Amino acid sequence: IHTHEASLDAIDRGTLDCAVGMFASLPREVHVQSLRTDRYVCVMRSGHDLAQGLTLDQFTAAAHVLVTPSGLGLGLVDGWLSLTGRTRTIAAVVNHFSDALRIVSRSDLL
Repeated sequence: IHTHEASLDAIDRGTLDCAVGMFASLPREVHVQSLRTDRYVCVMRSGHDLAQGLTLDQFTAAAHVLVTPSGLGLGLVDGWLSLTGRTRTIAAVVNHFSDALRIVSRSDLL
């Protein structure tokens, strides 16, 4: 499943009837049905200095690995952070969560 904003344009034009994905926001005229919910977690290596507790300030100050299938743009977390006027530093971008896990297990990245 690839979430792509072009899907919304295709629905608007009538060339697509349905899109399954994770969209940060949708127009009111689009019918939405939740298929499942996920709980986001922050992953870090064992023994990381932040492992005992993590504040939002510490989270945004740390360097991160971004997982995005397209390799482009920012993630949903970045959209949520922007609502509070915050950003984070993306140090690496990968296509798969397994790659992100390998990277964070050997570094101080989140």
